Amino acid sequence: MDLRQLAYFVGIAQAGSFSKAAASLHIAQPALSRQIRLLEEESGVVLLRRHGRGAVPTAAGEVLLAFAMSILQSVNEAKWALASYSRNPAGTIRVAVPPAISRLLTAELFQRLKAQFPRVSLQITEAWTGHIYEQLLDRKLDLGVICNSQLDDKMLYRPLVTESVYLIRSPGGIDPEKPLRIQDLAEIPLVLPPRPHGMRLLVEQAFRRFSVEPKIVLESEVWTVIKDVVQKGIACTLLPPREVDRELNLGLLQSVPIAKPGIRHVISLARLSSAALPPYADAIFEFMTEQLRSMILIEARRSGLSSSRRAHAGRVPAESIR
Repeated sequence: MDLRQLAYFVGIAQAGSFSKAAASLHIAQPALSRQIRLLEEESGVVLLRRHGRGAVPTAAGEVLLAFAMSILQSVNEAKWALASYSRNPAGTIRVAVPPAISRLLTAELFQRLKAQFPRVSLQITEAWTGHIYEQLLDRKLDLGVICNSQLDDKMLYRPLVTESVYLIRSPGGIDPEKPLRIQDLAEIPLVLPPRPHGMRLLVEQAFRRFSVEPKIVLESEVWTVIKDVVQKGIACTLLPPREVDRELNLGLLQSVPIAKPGIRHVISLARLSSAALPPYADAIFEFMTEQLRSMILIEARRSGLSSSRRAHAGRVPAESIR
C-alpha cells in the first residue's frame, strides 16, 4: 500500500467512476484499474463496488477512504511546511469550481500558473456550490468558488462577479422586457437545486424579504435535467443569463428581468480562514482570483449580452472584501 495507490483510490471514490478518475488523475484507465486491484489484493478486501454508472466504496472502502484522505492531507501539509524553507516551493492546491465556471478554464490558465509557480500543481474539480462549500469546511479543498449567500465567518473570500438574476423560462407567452416582481414569481412553478446550493439560498433569502415562498415543484442538481424541464415549459428557473447564454441565443430559452430591488448573484473564490496552507497559498489565492475574474469578463464580452444583463466582474462594494 503506497501513497500513489491511496491517491488513486481517493480519486475514484470522489469522482464516482474509473473513467472520470483516470481523466482527472492523468492515467490510463487500465493502469488505474490494475493499481486498485493490487491495493485490494494487499488489503484482502473489496474496496470498490462497480455498477453500471461507475463505482462506489464498499463498507471496507469507506473505512480506508477516511484514513487515506487523512494520510494524503498530512503528506500535503508536510510538503507545505517544508516549502517555506525553499525558494522554489512545491505542492498541490486543490480547487473546485461550479459548472458555469469550469467551462471557462483553459490551458492558458495552467501555463500562467506554471510560469509563476513552476513546482506548484492545481488539482481542479467541478461541483455544485453546495458540495464545494461542504468540502471547504471538511478541508477536502483549499480553494473553491461559491455563492456569497453561502459565506460565513469561517471564510476568506475574493468576489469574482456580480450579476442580476433573471427568470429563465421556455420562449413565448410573456413579454421578455417587462420586469416581474418577486411577488409575481411566487406564483410561478420553479425548478431549483436543493439546499445548501448557493442559488437556492439566494432565492430563499430574496423571497423572504417579501414574506413569500418560492413555488418549487422540482429540485435537481443535474444541469441537463433543469434545462430540459425549463425548455419543455414544465417549470422555470432563476439564474444569471450568462449561465444559459447559448440557449438564449438559440431561442431555446427566454430570460425575463426581475423588478427592483431584484436578486443580485455574487460568486467568490473562497478559502477556509483557519486552514493550514503553505506560504505561497496567499499568492495563488490572488492569482486565481484575477484569472477567474478575467475569464468571466471575457466571456461576458464575447456573449453579446445586452448591457442590462452584462456581468460586472469584480465590481462589488469594497466593504464586502475581507
